[in-house]
Amino acid sequence: MGYLKRSDGAGVGAQGTLPAARSAGFRPARNTALERCVVVSNIPTPYRDPVFERLPQQRFTIVYCARAEANRKWQLPAPRYAHRFLKPRVHARDDGFSFVHNNPDLWRVLSELRPSVVVTSGYNPTHLYAFAWALTHGARHVVMSDGTAASEASLTWKHRLARRTILARSQACIAASRAGMDLFRAYGIPTSATFQSHLCADNDRFRLAVGTAQRKFDVMFAGQLHERKLPGLFVDVCAELVARRGRCRALIIGDGPERQTVLDRLSAAGVDWHYPGFVQQRELPAMYASARMLLFTTRLDPWGVVANEAMAAGTPVITTPYAGSAGELVVDGLTGFVRPAEVGAWADAACQLLDEPRTWRTLSECALRHVASYNYDAAARGIVAACDHALRA
Repeated sequence: MGYLKRSDGAGVGAQGTLPAARSAGFRPARNTALERCVVVSNIPTPYRDPVFERLPQQRFTIVYCARAEANRKWQLPAPRYAHRFLKPRVHARDDGFSFVHNNPDLWRVLSELRPSVVVTSGYNPTHLYAFAWALTHGARHVVMSDGTAASEASLTWKHRLARRTILARSQACIAASRAGMDLFRAYGIPTSATFQSHLCADNDRFRLAVGTAQRKFDVMFAGQLHERKLPGLFVDVCAELVARRGRCRALIIGDGPERQTVLDRLSAAGVDWHYPGFVQQRELPAMYASARMLLFTTRLDPWGVVANEAMAAGTPVITTPYAGSAGELVVDGLTGFVRPAEVGAWADAACQLLDEPRTWRTLSECALRHVASYNYDAAARGIVAACDHALRA
């Protein structure tokens, strides 16, 4: 049973009747704890693996399209939860950071597992197969996405139509952010069928690095050195700090096609930089704890886990309004600053953190407190709640 939008904003069934969970006596309550669920995801990631570990293992199986994608260098341990890997069939898009998965063998795997709920984490062909399997086998379908109105602004009418079609026949949705929940509601999904499973980091591990932190770097960059991340803005801000303060010490972690250009420009601007390259997860806490702030430059990020990592290490964040975490995790003036992608505005904010110790300390402490609720347990509860709702719908 899918949801359509009533004039009063309530969710109604595809036949115009209220979902069973809202109609007293319509059917007996089912024991959702006995129902099997499958989550179809692209690849294992360091920010979702711990969440999947916290799902009820007797209920959930994670099915992956591939073991890795070409632009990812994570070295992750084998999943410690029920999982299956499909035969990889992946196509890299021209943008260099997104991939299309097409795994026809998913149909056979789902037929073996026979789940009552299928959760899809995107709109790749593989996810469409999963949606079709759920429709033809009487299973519930849940859409899980980190997309926002900003990240989907450039979609074609065909992509929007596909989303509307799928969402109208799904029983629940899971977003990574409040902006993502707003996007689902804009498609007509009622609030009662929309859940949050935010992206997060290992807060405890990052917090341990704070006590021994020596903030020897003024600013840091963390992420792919790709045009989408606006590394040029990072360089320009560093150069402006040199002009205003006489020096700037910068830490850059990550890799990508803009690497050499960034490093050459930093040198030309007189920035004192350190570049250890791509850094594995175990080394990240000490890195974040060594910087006064994270400059999270981006022209489009549905969320931005680097903000979680920085804040968990007590490192304030400056970002653009184009990050999904802006306004929710990175709260302007409380845990960091949200500024337009303008060099002067960013340099002003950075100087405030560098030249006003009390301001830096206040934002650092607020960041540590605020990020605490963004944790793996809460993210896992959001997935379970969505699946339970779908079973009752």
